[in-house]
Amino acid sequence: MLATPQNEVLFTTVRLPDKKYEDALDMMANFCYYVWKTGALDHLLILTTDNGTWWRLHNAGMPVYLDRAFPARPEYLNGDGNVKFSPNRVFDVQKHWWGWWIIENGFRAAYMDGDAVTIQDPFLAFQDAEYDVQGLSDWVTAKLPQPGDLLAGGCNLYFWIEDPLSILKHTLSNSAPPFHAKETSLREFWRFPRQVQKLYAMNPCQSTGTWYLQPTAAARAFMRAMARRVLQEPHHWDQTAWNEVILPFLWGNGEDAPQLRYRLLPHRSYANANVVDRRREEGLPLDLVVLHSGYLHGQEKSAAYQRLGYWHPERWAPIGQEYAQGRPGGLGAGGSGLGSLLRRFGAGSALRPASGFGALWTDKATLLGLLCLALVALVAAVRLSRDRRRARGLAKRGLAC
Repeated sequence: MLATPQNEVLFTTVRLPDKKYEDALDMMANFCYYVWKTGALDHLLILTTDNGTWWRLHNAGMPVYLDRAFPARPEYLNGDGNVKFSPNRVFDVQKHWWGWWIIENGFRAAYMDGDAVTIQDPFLAFQDAEYDVQGLSDWVTAKLPQPGDLLAGGCNLYFWIEDPLSILKHTLSNSAPPFHAKETSLREFWRFPRQVQKLYAMNPCQSTGTWYLQPTAAARAFMRAMARRVLQEPHHWDQTAWNEVILPFLWGNGEDAPQLRYRLLPHRSYANANVVDRRREEGLPLDLVVLHSGYLHGQEKSAAYQRLGYWHPERWAPIGQEYAQGRPGGLGAGGSGLGSLLRRFGAGSALRPASGFGALWTDKATLLGLLCLALVALVAAVRLSRDRRRARGLAKRGLAC
């Protein structure tokens, strides 16, 4: 069974780097271990559009499925966020499309990035049924801003815009297009220009690393708009898009658009690592349910989790071996409850475990090795054919004599 009896589904989207993927794989192992520890592993769906990622996660015993339902744009297919005009990685867009699709079909959707840590039941937020949408705060303060506070902080949201001077420079230098997005784009930060009060926040400042959706009309309308935005406008960083798209839904239009019941999750229980540090410094209580690593990059994430006592990727291996062998009631390699879920999704066979052979083709080292073997075989075949022709020629000359 994938969904809980309350129709709750926990999911994440991921794509590992083609090279030097070990740290990212450890992070996924840590994520899966803590999901297992909270008893939610049977309800976890890991989605990837990349065969190589599926192959590595599947071999580690994780409940991963190859996604062929997500309508990926060409500029997202590389998945690294470095294609011209696209700051988003493929899984940054994929997660919003699946969030919409899950609630469109009557399920409650809980999304978490693969670098999160579930410390308590990850579905606890759904007990607050009066909210259509709940999301992790990206404020770096110990407490959420209170009504009447001066909003002098924020989460540095920005748009990607074309930089004409950089494009001209590359054109004059005879560089071949398409150019690297970071070479021809600028970050236009979303903030008020006044420097007196330094007002940065004119949005909820929500992270897209953890969020919860109820299958209500308001949530479906919001996620439909969100998925449409990130699919159609690659200049939108998905977190910027979320904080922009959600605003009109907070008041509705009094007609056909329902008003969204929305909140930022409390810092006491849902927090980034830096918020945990600040709350401890100020002596504020903590009752963590989900821990996230916003504002941290690379090995800073694992270092923060290790410091806080939530870094144990090595504990996943024996659990993964059990799941890889098809533990009764678990997802194993096939997922007993996935078929009925997908039939309700209407995705059919578009979401499935990948074939092992197909997965090899995204591993560049393996592909290079296969090409080398093919070249060696071709050279050997040519030499063998030449030797046979030479032998036949000698035999004919011998008979003629």
